[in-house]
Amino acid sequence: MLISNPMEKDGIWSGISNSDYHADNARISCSGIKKIVGQSPLHFKEWRTEESAAMALGSASHCFILEGEELFYEQFAVAPKCDKRTNIGKANWARFLAESDGKTPVEEKDFHTIEAMANSIERHGEASRLLQSGIAEQSVLWADPATGLMCKCRPDWLRHDGIIVDLKTTTNATMWPFRSSMRKYGYDIQDAFYSRGLAAVGRPAEFFVFVAVETTHPYAVGIYTFDRPTIDAANAKVDAGLGILKSCMLSGEWPGPNNDEWATVSLVGQVEVADIL
Repeated sequence: MLISNPMEKDGIWSGISNSDYHADNARISCSGIKKIVGQSPLHFKEWRTEESAAMALGSASHCFILEGEELFYEQFAVAPKCDKRTNIGKANWARFLAESDGKTPVEEKDFHTIEAMANSIERHGEASRLLQSGIAEQSVLWADPATGLMCKCRPDWLRHDGIIVDLKTTTNATMWPFRSSMRKYGYDIQDAFYSRGLAAVGRPAEFFVFVAVETTHPYAVGIYTFDRPTIDAANAKVDAGLGILKSCMLSGEWPGPNNDEWATVSLVGQVEVADIL
């Protein structure tokens, strides 16, 4: 059967391009769930993705480290040093863009950073082992059984033994600072959402592992997983996010923070260090 839209059929697919995956709006992603439960349905509805410098470095490093140099050079072009404040620099930059044939430019200093991160991961025995015997950037497509909503995720690296490996770039890969990043960016929701997606298509994940690599010297590597209480709480967040999304789609109403109602705040009580870093 011919499928005109590669995002239509549930399952695990290797042939869906990154652009096709992200262009699809029919399926809810982990990022969408984070918007709903971390901010509000209104934030999700009005969401406009803008790639930051950190996100661009992350995309390029993921491709180089997980998919290999050959594919990296098919998609990215390393830019020469150009002082764009000068006429010569502007001309050199324009020439580079014309010759790069639409590839995404990566500044030379960023490329050296990517190489250093890749070398650090290769030297790290456990990180390099985790990134063997698997496939990068597969698309997992499924329907949530409780709400019927169409869902999607794209694991960085899916090992043949069922372990999901997610590569994170960070400024500090040691436990407490990275724990703060895990909380801030909703990595617990990512763990729960990706795991249930694989279970839904008949390939349950053994567990989810984060490989964190620093973007500055010494490019240290840290490896982390969540404990069971955290995962259970994250699954409750995913359930809530999917339920809220379904309700909003049916009602046509997309409320802001606190369901557009008053909220009482207390600043008295125990505050964790990770909450104020």
